[in-house]
Amino acid sequence: MCDFFTLPLYVRENTLLAMGACGERPDYDYAKGAELRLYALGDGKEAVCEIPDTAGSIVLTARAARNGRTIVISSTGMPEGMTYVLKGIHEAKGISGADVLGDDGGIILAPGDNTVTIELKAASDAQRF
Repeated sequence: MCDFFTLPLYVRENTLLAMGACGERPDYDYAKGAELRLYALGDGKEAVCEIPDTAGSIVLTARAARNGRTIVISSTGMPEGMTYVLKGIHEAKGISGADVLGDDGGIILAPGDNTVTIELKAASDAQRF
């Protein structure tokens, strides 16, 4: 039996999904502290996520693109506390533009730049992702 907080979330491959940081109220700065989760980005694919403000205007656009073992994530801004989570990837050969914070079902990155580049470690990692 699942309640609302433990209900499984099924996410389609090639998705960049924003998760909000505030659970107490429906109207807040959605971009601040947002966790952008990247799921199963295929080679040659792109995923885009737009985050609106409370009036509905887009305040942040993030885009992830993959070419072979390289994933590039870019955003139109870097709100306070925003992170990226590469679901299913636990190691990378190299990461530039972000600090690694840990692992929660995938590498957690704190961007230090509007563009983050991830070089996947091995071909098998690239295929699993």
